[in-house]
Amino acid sequence: MDDAGAPGVVLHADAGAFRERAEPWLMKAEDEHNLILGLSSALAGTDPGEGENRQLWATVEAHGSVVGCAFRTPPYKLGLTRMPVDGAALVAREAAFGYRSLPAAFGPNEVVEAFGRAWAGATGALWAPGLPQRMYRVDEVVHPVGVAGTLRRATDEDLPRVHRWADDFARDAGHEFMTPPAARERWIRQRELYFWETDQGPAAMAVATGWTPHGARIGYVFTDREHRGHGYASALTAAVSQLILDGGRRFCVLYTDATSPVPNRIYPRVGYRLLVELMDVKFG
Repeated sequence: MDDAGAPGVVLHADAGAFRERAEPWLMKAEDEHNLILGLSSALAGTDPGEGENRQLWATVEAHGSVVGCAFRTPPYKLGLTRMPVDGAALVAREAAFGYRSLPAAFGPNEVVEAFGRAWAGATGALWAPGLPQRMYRVDEVVHPVGVAGTLRRATDEDLPRVHRWADDFARDAGHEFMTPPAARERWIRQRELYFWETDQGPAAMAVATGWTPHGARIGYVFTDREHRGHGYASALTAAVSQLILDGGRRFCVLYTDATSPVPNRIYPRVGYRLLVELMDVKFG
């Protein structure tokens, strides 16, 4: 661009090239950038795909420095970090060269709204605010008392239950794309999936994922319907978070639906504090 101080978008060939450029900036807020750090690490060295299936790895830069990032791994929605709002509009225009359509985008509220407006302008698609989300962080766990049960890792024998509960979780959360069965099998193989075990059997599950140098992410926290209201999800989240911290990480993060009162009540009780508010925009 003519104005060297104005933001511009740099597209990277693959996750590895993106990570080499973006990691120093992303690590300045490692907790907030857990998803993009973990994903780019996992996909470094893999084929980025072609056409509509090609991954998007972009940095927004001004004065020769990274000031924001964007990514997409089709068919999933496009993700945005904090960045100047005019940078989000530039990302939308670049993305429109690579994709005919997007299901959604997510990121910090002001940034993703700017992206939504620019995407609609570039493609003619309609856009609307979607799910509001919150991201939380814990450094010191507060353990619930009086909750019956114990933590245990899932095994291959648990796969039928994992598939059933993961589908139920996705439906409850309104996810447009189910987690592939291979990913669920990988959770077990990599010893990342946990149950809260009671006298009646498993009551809740959670996954420890998104590993970064100093943190990890708790996800897919789900309590079977017949076991809800007994504090099992709180106890499980606290126990898995503690396990991660005891293993040498400094913090854990997780996402919630900002409109759902239960998770936004229970997670602060076990030590999680609000980190950032985000939202989806959906396209039609």
